[in-house]
Amino acid sequence: VEDDKVDILSARRMLAGWTDSPFTLECASRISEAIEFLEKGRFDVVLLDLGLPDSSGLETFAKMRAQAAHAPIVVLTGHKDEALSMSALQHGAQDYLIKGDINRDALRRCLRYAIERKQYEEVLWIKNRIIESSINPIAITDLQGKLTYVNNSFLKLWQYESMEDVAGRAVKEFWHKTAKTLWIIETVFSGGSWVGKVRGQRKDGGKFDLQLSAFIV
Repeated sequence: VEDDKVDILSARRMLAGWTDSPFTLECASRISEAIEFLEKGRFDVVLLDLGLPDSSGLETFAKMRAQAAHAPIVVLTGHKDEALSMSALQHGAQDYLIKGDINRDALRRCLRYAIERKQYEEVLWIKNRIIESSINPIAITDLQGKLTYVNNSFLKLWQYESMEDVAGRAVKEFWHKTAKTLWIIETVFSGGSWVGKVRGQRKDGGKFDLQLSAFIV
């Protein structure tokens, strides 16, 4: 998304013959035109100049991200706008390039990495959603055995309201026999995993049995 014809021509030349697979390079000179493109199809990556005739600054990035939520966005700026580029990164841009400092290898590498990072983020998001919505209680601890994450099923089974109620607490607090819990933790650290039956202890002191699978990630 660029309104400078010289910059557009330069980008086309740098990207010519980039990959063995055929790809289509679409150019828009205004944010409104870019949005029309996005409404018609899905794009692998967006190269975005923040200074356009109909939009400028972070507003440009915000409009583009709202329309291209699944596409990585690489921001284009001048030397004087590097602070603006950093702000765009903080708001979700994958990377930025400074006009005048771009060469073929830098452009191709930046776009390739942006696509790869975005794909990784989407896979990670899906995995997180699976964990969060799992009917099985799931908990993650740090190396000191303190809880850093639990899913909704864990909260419901142990009768806690929110993550804030359990975050930072020792995992041994949630099991009936502390000695066995400590032994399990030591076994996991030495052997990598442990599977077996344990007895949990709810917030109100109630006990319940369950099958535990613990491992290091």
